[in-house]
Amino acid sequence: MSSILPLSVSLACGATRACGLRLHTDRATSEQVLNAAFAKISQMQAGPLVVGADSFFITVRNKIVAQAAHFGIPTIYETRESVVAGALKSYTPNFRDAYCRVVVYVGPSLEVRGPPTYQYCNQLSSSL
Repeated sequence: MSSILPLSVSLACGATRACGLRLHTDRATSEQVLNAAFAKISQMQAGPLVVGADSFFITVRNKIVAQAAHFGIPTIYETRESVVAGALKSYTPNFRDAYCRVVVYVGPSLEVRGPPTYQYCNQLSSSL
């Protein structure tokens, strides 16, 4: 678990309290705990779920997306790859797109010779 997660959870708890809401948190460290957490969320009719970035969550990304769909839990994910796996929403930028934009915009001022070498960057360059 990343060292920033406790701070993020603490800030989120404070923000929800300030809005008069409750925030339920849980820490899934195995597939069994994850399955139990989804069942609990479903029983509580808790509302939306936020899945943060965590190495364990990345390894079980497809399972999390499937469980959220199975239980009908509106979920937002930190990673774009979750959307690629079938999730509906992510709050992370497309980093490949951002890096290509750097090449397109900053490259000429750094005297980078020639067009971007990735096909995706070439498509982005022609659409700007």
